[in-house]
Amino acid sequence: DAEERTTTEGAKNVVLFVGSSIFREWRELRAFDEDWARDGWRVKNRAFGGSTTADVLRAFDDVASSTVASADARKIIVYYCG
Repeated sequence: DAEERTTTEGAKNVVLFVGSSIFREWRELRAFDEDWARDGWRVKNRAFGGSTTADVLRAFDDVASSTVASADARKIIVYYCG
């Protein structure tokens, strides 16, 4: 969404969480984002409830391209689907 994209712009590096509701509902990601922001990282949660591996793979290009603003940004992708 537009709000999330705005907060990612200017971020030097991105940690992207994708997968099922285990990440979507993980409240601790907010604290994780605050901790990593000091070192130029943004933490983005792009998980969606009920997703399967096939769902995540179908949506991945759109999710990743809307999250990572810079081609030279370092990226960490954390994936889980149950």
